[in-house]
Order: sequence, then structure tokens, then C-alpha cells
Amino acid sequence: MQNNDSGSSDRDPLPERRRALRRRRAARTPRDAGPHAGTGRVLGAPALLWLGAAGAAAGLLLAAGPTALAQDAAAGQGEAGRSLWRDLAVVLVLILINGLFAMAEVALVSVRRSRIDQLVEEGNRSARLVAALLADPTRMLSTLQVGVTLVGLFTAGAATESAAPPLASALRETFAQTAPFIAHNARSIAFVTVILAAALLTLVIGEITPKSIAIRHPEKIALVAAWPDRWIQTITTPIVALVTFLSNLVVRPFGGTAAFHSTAMSEDELRILVEQSEEHGVIETEEKEWIHKVFDFGDTVVGEVMTPRLDITAVEADATVDDFIRLVTASGHSRLPVYDDDLDNII
Repeated sequence: MQNNDSGSSDRDPLPERRRALRRRRAARTPRDAGPHAGTGRVLGAPALLWLGAAGAAAGLLLAAGPTALAQDAAAGQGEAGRSLWRDLAVVLVLILINGLFAMAEVALVSVRRSRIDQLVEEGNRSARLVAALLADPTRMLSTLQVGVTLVGLFTAGAATESAAPPLASALRETFAQTAPFIAHNARSIAFVTVILAAALLTLVIGEITPKSIAIRHPEKIALVAAWPDRWIQTITTPIVALVTFLSNLVVRPFGGTAAFHSTAMSEDELRILVEQSEEHGVIETEEKEWIHKVFDFGDTVVGEVMTPRLDITAVEADATVDDFIRLVTASGHSRLPVYDDDLDNII
């Protein structure tokens, strides 16, 4: 069979086009940097309502908080006030620890495995540790999830235990005359307010900010985070094993086992990734088309790209130049197979 080549030139322009694309890519600045560029989403209505509620809680804290602190400072010659400040400092530290867990999780998931392998070959010890963690992603992510969950529980408990009682007392005093409903339900309102305020701080300081940083610098953060993560993974092994066992019991009826990672991407997911990469300037339009053609090649019928043997236009090895020119002109092909004696004996 013969390739359907009807081009007018014998020179393949593909390498030149690739070199031109590389030059253009090297000269330009991507429209959006980072491995997850362009994946940000506009907050939906539920998220905005949640943030609004948390903001209202923070406002209520600002309104009644000074009174609560003043009352606590006056009680017990200021010792209670100092205790409250220490408790709030503990809450802030817990939120920051939550942020470190979130940052480590995103960095380890986002880091390029090929880059880690390259650093391992160069003898980087941190890279070897990252590679070891990535070799068992379910255990790694289970450890981080356990850490985030425990820190979140401690944060909520510490916040409500330290801030809710003085805030409830302050609400009763502040709104006793102007808003009896708030004063009557001060305890419940204080509890909800503290939880929402802690959740808002956790969302901003312990989730969004560290994850955004990790998305921008996954390699550097992953290399640093690997050491404490390995240590935490060691001391939380019993808890992680129990969580994994219970998760498998729940997941098994639905097929498979508990996992925090996808083993492979589907063709549709790869196509979407290619489209997004082209939209944000990571690859050129021509490169996107080449990649799509790779996917489409498997659906290509042989007859679309090859010529049946009976229809092949070929030239004998002892043909004259004039015969060859006539065949090329008649067939419209720029390249013809050359055979010796028999068409099955292509030279």
C-alpha cells in the first residue's frame, strides 16, 4: 500500500514549524503562570451567603468583643483576660497549622513527578523523600486529611471554650435594653458567632491563602513539607490505618477501596486539559491540533491514509527520467515507490 501524499514539495515543513513554535514560546510570557493557571472560579451564591454569615459573625465579635475582653480583664485582677488572650493565640496557631497541612497537600499533589525524578537523579535528599511519599499517595493524603480534621476539631473546641462564654456575657450586657432577643439567646448566638468567625479565619488563613501559595510554588513547598509530613505520617500510622480500614468498609460495597487519587485520566479529561493549556498560552494552537490528531488517529480507517495495492502508482527501477516525470505528473504525487521486477519487491 502507498501513502496518499499529494503535496507539491518534497521538503517536510513539520520540523521547521516546531522550531518556530519553540522560538515563539520562549519569547512570550504565558497569559497565566503556574501549573493550575486559570482554574480559579467565581464564588457561587451559596459560598457568598456563607461568607456573608461569617462576616456578620465577625462584625458581631467586633461590636461585643471589646466589652467581653474588658470584663474578662477586670475579673480576677486581669488573670482571666490574659488567659483569654492566650487561648485566642492558641486558636490562631492551630489555624496556621491547618494552613501548613493544606499547603503541603496541594504542593505534593501538584508537583511535577518528572521534576522530582530529575532531582532524585541529581542526589537531592528531599526529592527522594517526596518520591517516597508520592509512591503511596493514599497513605500520604490520608495522613494530611487526618491532620486537617484533628486540627479543625481542636480549633473549634478551643475557640468556643475560650471566646464563647465572655462573648455571651458581653452580648447580654450590650443588648439588654436595645435588643432583648439577642440578650435572651446570648449563649447560643455567642456559640454560633465564634464558630462562624473561626471558620472564616480558617477558610482565609488556613485554606485559601496557603493553597494559593502552594499552587504557585509546588516544587519548593513540596521539598520542604516532605520532612514534617513523613514524621507526622510515622506517628499517626495507627490512626491512619484505622481510618483507611473503616473507609474501605464503607467504600467496598460500591466497588474498589478508599483512594484519594485517580489512577489515570480519561481521553475526554486529557482533551479538556489540552484545550485549557491552549487557552492560557501554555501550548500553541498548532500543538493543540497535533495532540487532538493523536487521539483521532485510533479512529482513522486505513483506507483514508493508505492506497490499495491495485491502485498504487509505482515506478520500475530501470525506468527513464522521462517515464518517471510522466508518472508523477499523471498521479499527482510528489513521491513514488520504486520496485525491482515485482511490486512486492520495493527498493
